[in-house]
Amino acid sequence: MSDLSVRLLGAPDLRVEGRPLVFKTRKTLALAAYLLLEPGAHPREKLAGLLWPDVDPEAARASLRNTLAYLRAALGEAQPRLSATRSTVSFDVLLGECDVGELERVAAEARLSSEEVAHLERAVTSWRGELLDGFETSGSGASAASDFDAWLSERRGAVRAAADFVFDRLSERQLEREPARAAETAGRWLTLDRFNEAAWRRLVLARLAAGQRALAKEAFEACRSTLRSELGVTPAPETLALEPRLLDAPLGTARSAPLDLTSVSRDTPLVGRSAAFALLMRAYEDAARGKPSVAWIVGEPGIGKTRLAHAFSGRAAEDGARAARTRVRSEHARLRAARGHVAPRREARRGDADLVVHREFRTRAHAARVGRHRA
Repeated sequence: MSDLSVRLLGAPDLRVEGRPLVFKTRKTLALAAYLLLEPGAHPREKLAGLLWPDVDPEAARASLRNTLAYLRAALGEAQPRLSATRSTVSFDVLLGECDVGELERVAAEARLSSEEVAHLERAVTSWRGELLDGFETSGSGASAASDFDAWLSERRGAVRAAADFVFDRLSERQLEREPARAAETAGRWLTLDRFNEAAWRRLVLARLAAGQRALAKEAFEACRSTLRSELGVTPAPETLALEPRLLDAPLGTARSAPLDLTSVSRDTPLVGRSAAFALLMRAYEDAARGKPSVAWIVGEPGIGKTRLAHAFSGRAAEDGARAARTRVRSEHARLRAARGHVAPRREARRGDADLVVHREFRTRAHAARVGRHRA
């Protein structure tokens, strides 16, 4: 069987025997990615509807046939991995060949047991950016995203949650014995999302554990400054609770490179939407503390409304919330919207009462200010 390398984190990079694959159309790459990330045999009708939802069924099936031919041509000697019958299509990918599969496998095993640090480190190293970074089948002028784009946004949320968990678990394990390494991991964690206060807290704690009080204070102030200047909010109580420890800790003599804020990427997994996503998460956390609210996200078509809503509800679901999603079909264009309702149950953490949170999204929050004033 031909050697296959599949890197879908960040810009897609697929290779057969070291040769980079070139796809004739965006839908060809979309089809390949779907088959690689969703193992098993898929009905042709399902794939046609996924990629061409607003096209006549017969025309959609014809487009699928053409796209399968393009995919076979791109695969070259790896064509045998693609299996297409009259009714189904599947792709044979082996364990360890796909970076997304490895990341999710390590995250799943780490949730069940104490995963080896080396495995966690390899998974962290594989992170180059969000799943199929910047890729969508719909053009910027499209009136509605395809079903593939809706699937991709949800898949991105799941992959992002797995990455967050791996970064969290690895830096936690390193903090026990190698605080300097934990600080490095936390710094890289922040390149995923510079508004992630859990990552900021881990960085502060790691630097304190390494005896680097000055650098810990620098990280704390960088966190506070970032949240204040870009989101107009103050750190969460859990973050502010670290401040007294910064005053009491010994200065220490250990040295490390100061935090380079330019390395905290502004192209976070929700490209152009990180501030909005952070505000939604803050509203969610407030609601979980007993302050229910409604968050409105407004904007023109094609800017990532569904993607942001799915990413948020996916993250909330990872936190144990019940998330329900609806999708308005194109024939209901006047009512075009992406809605998410979240009902978290926090009995185990916050007592016996159920806390119910409802969110309704009608676009992305590049109108972060709208989310801030109304959430």
